[in-house]
Amino acid sequence: MRAKEARELGNRVAAHVDAREVAGAYALLAPVLAERTLFAKLDLIGEAVGGGSADQVNPFLEEIASHKTEGGWVVIGKALGERLARDLPGALAGR
Repeated sequence: MRAKEARELGNRVAAHVDAREVAGAYALLAPVLAERTLFAKLDLIGEAVGGGSADQVNPFLEEIASHKTEGGWVVIGKALGERLARDLPGALAGR
């Protein structure tokens, strides 16, 4: 997977997350998590996913965590990092 493909996938996954379609978002991400994928590419996906609001993103991050894949933790970490960078007070308030 190239960086451009990872960004495009991240944007498609994020669109599902924004629409609160957790199952659809995970269906797009699961094949990538099932194979060996460079962490840098997973970071690009997580960056796109982390742009939404907490009430949209958190259920999706919980779904990723429930599968306990190594790559999933990378996506979760980057998505949460994006939230901190965008809205530090909101992230600390837990909203």
